[in-house]
Amino acid sequence: MQYCPKCKIHIKGNKQCCPLCQGRLEGEGEDPIFPVLKRPRVSSVTAFKICVFIWIIVLLVMFTVDYMTGNIFAWPGVVRVAATFGIIDVAISMYYHSNVLKLVTIEVYMGMLAGYYVDLHTGFYGWSLSWMIPACFVGLVILTLILGSALHLYIVDYVIYLVVDVVASLIQLIPIHKELNPFPYAAVASMAMLLGFASFIVLFRFKDLKNASSKYMNI
Repeated sequence: MQYCPKCKIHIKGNKQCCPLCQGRLEGEGEDPIFPVLKRPRVSSVTAFKICVFIWIIVLLVMFTVDYMTGNIFAWPGVVRVAATFGIIDVAISMYYHSNVLKLVTIEVYMGMLAGYYVDLHTGFYGWSLSWMIPACFVGLVILTLILGSALHLYIVDYVIYLVVDVVASLIQLIPIHKELNPFPYAAVASMAMLLGFASFIVLFRFKDLKNASSKYMNI
């Protein structure tokens, strides 16, 4: 145990100097009472600032390319959007890192938007509406169930995510109605599956759904 001859006190742990007088200590130090957590070399705030700086540089370079080439290429715009999606994704990941379900849900929705944008600006063959988005909705519901089970959550804790996914999947009716989806069968099948799943929740898990609504929407 360390000892301060000036303050006449014993000090536990391993200090460089006396916490009262800042004087020199005698004796040998002990192991710290509380574990000492190692600080990361780069804080999360600094890491985010670096990502924002890279994003700004990418935007400036792409705008410069557009100006120097007279906007004859489409790829600088795609790069700008991809970089913007990237920085938003980093911000979301850092903000929701402690909530895996919410993070995964937002990431999948971001992926669907990114896929649709790429499809739209590469000739719009409709693969995003025909296959990618329907598969993402079904996969998201399955992944939510798997994560809920793996995290040992009660269904009341994540049923609201499932309901939101089912309701959001009905947006696929818009491109079908406007005849933008060249192969609507997968989208129709996915909506039918999710609506069937939603009916199961309403009929057999209505109490959990009501409790979840009260919890998340303050009803």
